[in-house]
Amino acid sequence: ARDHVLSLVSVPLVAAGDLFGVVNVETGPPVRLDETDLASLRLVGDRLASALALARERERLARRVQAFERLTVFAQSLTATLEPEALFERIPSLVAAVVPCDAVSLTIRDDASGEYRVVAMPGGDPRFVGASIRPGEGITGRAILDGQLVVNEHLHRSSFPVALKAATVPDVVSIAAVPLAQEESVIGAIALIRYERGNPFDDL
Repeated sequence: ARDHVLSLVSVPLVAAGDLFGVVNVETGPPVRLDETDLASLRLVGDRLASALALARERERLARRVQAFERLTVFAQSLTATLEPEALFERIPSLVAAVVPCDAVSLTIRDDASGEYRVVAMPGGDPRFVGASIRPGEGITGRAILDGQLVVNEHLHRSSFPVALKAATVPDVVSIAAVPLAQEESVIGAIALIRYERGNPFDDL
């Protein structure tokens, strides 16, 4: 900051209760900001905050439109085959196209044994396809047990399912898992994994 500042005004950029930032205006001798300048800067701050809020809303709408377009493609592609093995291969990549992520894990209940097993894991460690996931174990197991979406933005390796602790992935990941429910029965779960820190799953 400059040493010789005669006056300084900081104007918060607030719209609909959201703080977007701050505008600082400072002057040096002999110019001094007065009440007229303050009123003008308040007006500038209000207008700028409104413009930023509008731009953010437009960005949100654009993202929603893109998401719905991807969902349409997802639905069309999903019905291209009803063969289980072919679906196991297609589902993870189709899901990753709807919600960007680094890896997708698809876990399905084996009707014969009743065990939940990983049937596909593109982007993950392929050595663990076939691994057993117990209900309540790890994020995928919790989604299966609770029958609802489970999200953990900082899942450490120590909380991985026992069968996956040695997987070649970062030690801390962001993961969102959702159960695959058929009537009142949970037949599996799909988990989306992000390796990059600071890239959380948002509401959309």
